[in-house]
Amino acid sequence: SDLGFVPNAAARQLRSGRSSSLGLVVLDAANPFFASVARGARDACDRAGLALLLGDSGTDERREGKYVDLFAEQRVNGLLVTPAGSDLHGLEGASRRGTPVMLVDREPGVASLSSVTVDNVAGGRLALDHLIAGGSVRPAFVGGPLTLPQVADRLAGATLRAHDAGLGLEVFDSGEQTILAGRAVGQQIVAMSRSQRPDAVFCANDLIAVGVMQAVIMSSGLKVPDDLAIVGYDDIDYAYSTI
Repeated sequence: SDLGFVPNAAARQLRSGRSSSLGLVVLDAANPFFASVARGARDACDRAGLALLLGDSGTDERREGKYVDLFAEQRVNGLLVTPAGSDLHGLEGASRRGTPVMLVDREPGVASLSSVTVDNVAGGRLALDHLIAGGSVRPAFVGGPLTLPQVADRLAGATLRAHDAGLGLEVFDSGEQTILAGRAVGQQIVAMSRSQRPDAVFCANDLIAVGVMQAVIMSSGLKVPDDLAIVGYDDIDYAYSTI
């Protein structure tokens, strides 16, 4: 260090066959849920003497593929990925070529990939069960994109529970999993007549739930949960203290 020597990472990588890093690709780095995932991965990397490389796909499968290819080219020690779609061929290919791959917050559906996730169908059931136990007779689901497997699974669980209770479940596609998307749907719900308006909503994530709640709060005369009960998903810090 006295001579100003800086180790050549590329040369060290050639000797070891791997870089001293781990790649993480999430759907939305601005979402506090994925920020928490990234912090957990960073802490694990610190303990293992690795650096964490973060990629934000923005739920874009092509962007996700670029990150996966880039990290694989850099010969990371492994990849943690929350897939943006149902096509896992790129991740399977990376795994076959020797890069360990772990899916996060997603069932793989293929034997060649491993995953760490929760049972989103069961989670959807639990959310509707809570709303029904609270007296809801006109529940609704707010989430999107509905093609995202995690969202689809949460909707499937909620639909099953509503069916078991002999209730319908109105579905609002928010298109995105953001506060603004939730607020836009919330404004639609607030504008509905009392006889048509849902009495409770299960939101596919906490950011959507916060947006729906903001729309209700900004309206005249409506209250949470008296007029509209709201359940989110993910348990981010802000939602825990407010919803």
